[in-house]
Amino acid sequence: QRRDFTYVDDVVEATVAALGKPPVGAAINIARGHTETLSHVIDTVRQVTGAPLPIDRGPAEKGDVRVTSADISLARRLLGYAPKTDLTDGIRRQWEHVLAGPA
Repeated sequence: QRRDFTYVDDVVEATVAALGKPPVGAAINIARGHTETLSHVIDTVRQVTGAPLPIDRGPAEKGDVRVTSADISLARRLLGYAPKTDLTDGIRRQWEHVLAGPA
């Protein structure tokens, strides 16, 4: 399976950019614009956290989608949106936040 993971700071940046624009009357997809395999995501979490994260692989669930992604071309064109946070950096930043504890 492949998914398009987007770091929250990139979503906030797009939202702030949209607030400064007139309404366009259309949905604008905000994503990273790049899919990753779930196996790669799990490997990256293992690398960043040092956790073993055992995987229990089974058959696909009925109705499960193999790939989810978003076309971000409208966001690029209308908002100047360009996601900055790659998967590894996003996981690392999230892990650092978890380790820091409640704010």
